[in-house]
Amino acid sequence: MIINGVLRNVQTNHAPGCSPHMVERCHILCAGRSFVRSGRTAWLTASLLLGALSGCERRTPPPLPPPQVGFALPVRADVTLKADEVASVTAVNSVDLVARVPGFLTHIDYKDGAFVARGTLLFVIEQSPYRTKVVQAQGGVAAAQASLLDAKSTYDRLLPLAAKGDTSKSNLDAAKAALDSDAGNLQQQQANLAQAEINLSYTQIRAPFAGMVTTHLQSLGELVGASGPQTLATVVETDRVHLTANISQSDVAAVGPDPRALLGRHVQVRGDAGGVVLIGTIDYVAPQIDPGTGTLQVRALVANPGNTLMPGGFAHLSLPLAPIRRALLVPTQAVFQDELGAFVYTLAHGGRVRRTPVTLGQADGADTIVRGLPADAQVAVSGLGRLSDGAQVSVTQAPAGARAP
Repeated sequence: MIINGVLRNVQTNHAPGCSPHMVERCHILCAGRSFVRSGRTAWLTASLLLGALSGCERRTPPPLPPPQVGFALPVRADVTLKADEVASVTAVNSVDLVARVPGFLTHIDYKDGAFVARGTLLFVIEQSPYRTKVVQAQGGVAAAQASLLDAKSTYDRLLPLAAKGDTSKSNLDAAKAALDSDAGNLQQQQANLAQAEINLSYTQIRAPFAGMVTTHLQSLGELVGASGPQTLATVVETDRVHLTANISQSDVAAVGPDPRALLGRHVQVRGDAGGVVLIGTIDYVAPQIDPGTGTLQVRALVANPGNTLMPGGFAHLSLPLAPIRRALLVPTQAVFQDELGAFVYTLAHGGRVRRTPVTLGQADGADTIVRGLPADAQVAVSGLGRLSDGAQVSVTQAPAGARAP
């Protein structure tokens, strides 16, 4: 029974790797099974059958072919070192609109979030009390002018009489004092009129520059400014923004001895989510390095059409630092890094690759500046997934775009 079961398994489920010759040998081995009577001999025969089949079920797979790898020479080119920084976006102008005089809010003449031109009327505070004060001040000026005119006439009349001795000197002095007093009173009344007119002008709050106005913070009819200046809304200039970034001391050193050489340089700006590239100009360089961070603050003025950059957000700023002549470039995807440092794979004798350490410089687009690499080294640029130091490879032509420009 044991041998029958093994033979049946051979006939129906033999391994795909077994040849017909091997199966036939199993049949021959079992041909004398009718003469086998003892159980011990049956187990021995079954063991022989299984041993014969064991070599059929395991076959060593053929070795993998060497990976196909593309190689390219590094390229020498003139490049410009850049500092790529995350910069904070701030409005060039942002002003709180405040109620500078007390009164009831009678008009709100804009829609929340609207873009307004410079000088646009936005809020009006009750004006009638302030117009009344202007009229009162005007009356005070008129009375002071009349009093001054009378005092001047008196003084002019007494002056020749005093010269002839027809009036006392004390009378002339009194007339002169009255004239000076009335002149001072006129100045005071004129100042009161000017202040009344200023207070009246404060009842109209206008946009000091073009920009977007936030939601109003006080309601129509509400008493504002009773306890001092009170914010009604904020206007923010959006056509221009400032980008402020901090660059490292090594980047500052690349600029040269005077960091103010950055002033006037053009920068490229992208929003925090990428997208449109804007061009700005460096308009401020801090006079000293921040000792707490070891960085230097720089600021760029950027035109902001369509409110591409939102004040209060962040953007990516690319600042040119210094040119490098004949820098050695390799494609960035060809550069590897591990605990021992940066390296590339180069083509050695016999179609093998060799790990070649390099010193990394700055990335320049799709390429990276490297040092310590022979200019004639063939650098692996494609088929990089199965490479290791000393691995055998099949050399192919580098794909288009793998070579540095």
